[in-house]
Amino acid sequence: MRCNIFKILIPLLFSISIVHASEIYNTNGQKIDLYGSLEITKTYANNDANILRKYQNTISNIIFGFKGITKIYNNIYGYTQFEYSLPINQKEIDNNIFPSIRLGLIGLSSNNGNNSINFGRNYGILYDATSYVKKGSFFTDDFMYNNNDKFMFGRTNNLITYRNKNFFNLIKGLNFALQYKGLYLPEEDINFNKNEEKDLFIDKEKNRKGWGTSIEYKLGDSGISFIGAYFNSLKINNKSNIINTTFLVKKKNINYEQENDKKNNSIKAFSIGAKYEKNNIYLAAVFTEAQNSLIYLADYNYLFANKIKNLEIIGQYKFSNELKTTISYVQSEGNNIPFGRHFDGGNINFVKYVSIDTIYKFSKNLSAYISYRINLLSKNNRYINTNHIFHHNLFGIGLIYKF
Repeated sequence: MRCNIFKILIPLLFSISIVHASEIYNTNGQKIDLYGSLEITKTYANNDANILRKYQNTISNIIFGFKGITKIYNNIYGYTQFEYSLPINQKEIDNNIFPSIRLGLIGLSSNNGNNSINFGRNYGILYDATSYVKKGSFFTDDFMYNNNDKFMFGRTNNLITYRNKNFFNLIKGLNFALQYKGLYLPEEDINFNKNEEKDLFIDKEKNRKGWGTSIEYKLGDSGISFIGAYFNSLKINNKSNIINTTFLVKKKNINYEQENDKKNNSIKAFSIGAKYEKNNIYLAAVFTEAQNSLIYLADYNYLFANKIKNLEIIGQYKFSNELKTTISYVQSEGNNIPFGRHFDGGNINFVKYVSIDTIYKFSKNLSAYISYRINLLSKNNRYINTNHIFHHNLFGIGLIYKF
């Protein structure tokens, strides 16, 4: 029975979490596991007057799901997973509560799980690599893999995923995956008011299909692994007009276009990473480059960047069974950004910080942590000041109870 379902999914933190996992059915080759978690979060900054709304509010969230497996024939099994999220911080009379389906897939596996294929809502292929740096860090809001329902970075719909472990039983430690993303065809502007804001990713992603792959190699028992992942989103319609990459926020009468996107509208990204995991040490680094698929803020507008590079590094040391510390570094840089009204173009850092997390385990179920995020963005940078980019330190403490 798997009990390690606890996931830190919401940023920075004063947090109390309750996790539950239990086997509710297991007979005649059929098994169902039920799991869930409850999270209540809060954060603090050294300048609360300027803290962003996403850090300021207390967010409570309940996640529950199940995993099922059934034997079909000899060494062939069918499996499914469903995961659901529901915010619980709203009032009972509040109608603006938006539950969501995080995962929902059905698949087949064979050869003791070394071969599998599934279809549904799942993690995008790039998550294979970027997940290397998610271990033990509470500050995940700015990580590349946190982009869900945006191409194939994080969780998304219409995915067919094939996985092969140990390369057909010929090369131990060599794993690869192939993934195909079906077309996203939203209803065209139903009940849409032109005076309202619109998610520009809808226009960018519709009428596209995508494919991706990942390959990983584990060096025996050394604890060292290497991984690479790539996806490409292909435009299949024959429209001659350029997709509008502008998301107007305040200035409705101004239209900005990104000239780089006119020249190259290909949407793709790749990640390469390495990790070392042995004894009491965990080290990992992942470099990601995304083209025309992530946005930045300029002159009160969101635009698709020609290229964004992410570097994410994490180191964790377990001093004892009770105490462990994690240090992580995150930097996200836009390349060849056009100049704006109040800032020069070129290479611009959108995110840059170091976070330190220390966790003390009082018992098997109860732990406490202290977490501090040190922002490294320059307070005097014209881009940071003009667009009011958050550049303050963040602090969190919390308790975790799990069973």
